[in-house]
Amino acid sequence: MGGMENAVYSLASLLKQQGDYEFIFLADEWDKATERMANKYSELGTVVTLSDTPMECDTLINCSPFKFDLPNVTAGKKIFWVHTCRLGNVKDLPKRRTVISQSEWHKNEIEKLGVHSQVITNPLDEHKIRTLANEPIFLTIPDDVKMFLIVARLSPEKGWERAIEFMSRKMNKNHVLVV
Repeated sequence: MGGMENAVYSLASLLKQQGDYEFIFLADEWDKATERMANKYSELGTVVTLSDTPMECDTLINCSPFKFDLPNVTAGKKIFWVHTCRLGNVKDLPKRRTVISQSEWHKNEIEKLGVHSQVITNPLDEHKIRTLANEPIFLTIPDDVKMFLIVARLSPEKGWERAIEFMSRKMNKNHVLVV
């Protein structure tokens, strides 16, 4: 599962802990990645295929970078949560809509297209992160070697050019880059 799927799962998990929410997760295309996502989401709610059957809900959070109009879904409030570098279709949103962005970079890119955006960072399970941070990592690296570790997908908003530029100035034979 990618960043968007994990962000939605984290948000739904946090909301579920704080109140009595009913979640219905819609998917329009099914592949192996969607199946994994659906299995995880089914822990929190119902997973259904988006179809021609009319649906009603209080709030629709649409995470698709391509399908902004879901004519069979009636919602009191529609939120567009774009979590991708594929921004081309965002300009097709009505100008009165706000798009949730996960970073200032993303917000700026969306606003270049003439669409208002607001930053809401991904909800994180801080306890899980702290627990995993304390688990040992089994790598054989000599004591005199310094390690740089980067965990991110290869896309512009992750700032790889800054990391590469930094590495080119700082690395020597006693450094290891782990991507």
